[in-house]
Amino acid sequence: MVKKKNFILVSPFVTISFLLLILSAFYAGPAIAGGGPIELRIGWMMHIPSLDPVNQSNNWEYTVATNVYDTLVYPDPAPDKLCKPWIAESWKISADAKTYTFYLRKGVKFHDGSEVTAEDVAFSMDRQQTLGGPIAARFKSIKPQTTEVIDKYTVAFHLEKPDPSFMATLFVFKILNKKQVLENKQPGKYGEFGDYGVKWLDTHDAGSGPYRVVKRLHGDRVVLEKFKDYSLRQWKENSIDRVIIYITPELVTIATKLRKGEIDLSDWTLPPKTMRELDKFEGINVYYDRIDTSWFLILNNKKPPLDCKYVRKAMAYAFDYDVVINDILVGGKRSQGPVPIGIPGHNDKLLTYTRDLEKAKQLLAKSKYSKQELAKFEMELAAVAGSERFHNIGLLAAANFSEIGLKVKVRDLRWADICQHQAKSETAFHIVIFYQSGTVPHPQPFLLFYTPEGWGTAYPPGGIYYENPKVTEYIEKAKAAASLEEQYKYYKMAQELIVEDSPCLFLHNTLLAQPIWRYVKGYKMPAGAFYYQLRFDTYWMDVSDKYYKQNHGTR
Repeated sequence: MVKKKNFILVSPFVTISFLLLILSAFYAGPAIAGGGPIELRIGWMMHIPSLDPVNQSNNWEYTVATNVYDTLVYPDPAPDKLCKPWIAESWKISADAKTYTFYLRKGVKFHDGSEVTAEDVAFSMDRQQTLGGPIAARFKSIKPQTTEVIDKYTVAFHLEKPDPSFMATLFVFKILNKKQVLENKQPGKYGEFGDYGVKWLDTHDAGSGPYRVVKRLHGDRVVLEKFKDYSLRQWKENSIDRVIIYITPELVTIATKLRKGEIDLSDWTLPPKTMRELDKFEGINVYYDRIDTSWFLILNNKKPPLDCKYVRKAMAYAFDYDVVINDILVGGKRSQGPVPIGIPGHNDKLLTYTRDLEKAKQLLAKSKYSKQELAKFEMELAAVAGSERFHNIGLLAAANFSEIGLKVKVRDLRWADICQHQAKSETAFHIVIFYQSGTVPHPQPFLLFYTPEGWGTAYPPGGIYYENPKVTEYIEKAKAAASLEEQYKYYKMAQELIVEDSPCLFLHNTLLAQPIWRYVKGYKMPAGAFYYQLRFDTYWMDVSDKYYKQNHGTR
């Protein structure tokens, strides 16, 4: 990790004191001078549509869920390891790799004080797979009600077919309190489960993680508070008592608040120029890390003219990748196919498309569509509203593609709306700007969407609608392979065919720039899986730092 610095009757007095005491519990301002709660104040650009962990799909939903809910296993940042025990203290895998049995720790508590049991784990998986959505799509091998509660502290998952990414995918599977969810269910279509607590979980939590939700104001803020009975990690001295996440759509406002000390940690999506300025700001550290996150232009392979391979390949040669890396974002390295460079099983011997307009025009001439027919199409490109990065990439793409005679209209839309459009090939956009993080450090979650199994997921790559029977065959063989070496062999063969067909534009692996005031301690990359660098129970404050005293008041 590279770190850059510069970078009855009551007197009026008693009544007022009592009211101030109550208000202080909900106050979202600086820490109280002389020993109040230690607060971490965060400025994020994007709205958090839901607190329900089954809906994790954007950065901010993932981060909240990672702090409020816990998982069976925890990512291990050691390069030769994948995970370590967490709520599950041990596990075993059947000889046919289709049954995973987990043995839970005793005494792990939910936020309401009840104990986490196998019933809760099974309920959480069944609920997730029944409701569907982005997280359920990652567990295609598990059908609802195929979990088995063996005893109070033992649960088994029965897979329809082997899935070598299963253990890694558990990093995004969050465990909910069954009793609490069902106590708060509304009428719904799921029989005895009603609405499965969907409405209630939009603004509440039923987790066991290090923080609990105490306030959620749509479009304004989310407030998390330390769960003092958390037992899976020991609290550090001066650990974070309260996390206040301010939703601030304007990136310039976020940067201003950071400089003024009104927030301690900012959005990592700030423009490159702003990041360079923060680099030089005394008291703020900007951490730069290459991460297992790839940027794509998702293409709808069923929607004309993108149903023609030569049109897609022409677009791949027309795009100016260097402008994105050097001018729109803070840096990165060109992608080599659909799997990020740092993920095990990545193929590093793939064709890398570079900007070559002559070659693009030659390929376009091979299209099944004539030049006149291509001129009639107006493709829609969806970019996340409010994001300068996405909007500028969209404008660049439209300009680049116009140079070879293709018309593209950029539409700035809410993330949730983009995801819903992708669920059907008819409504899915021609092009969507998207990046996928290494939340699951395995090729399978990235390659899933290049097979019919991933079609129609309410998530940008669910709108690719690409199929090459040979690719599907190789991915299925990889999933059934007994050894890692054989798995990776087939995954790499699939990647080679995917790149040749160009069902998406593979842009680059990103560089993450995270600005934080220097008194915030504990931020660390790599963390084993993305978003775990933002597990706030690993943070603490240097309350003796002059900038802490300046920004939070003297303790």
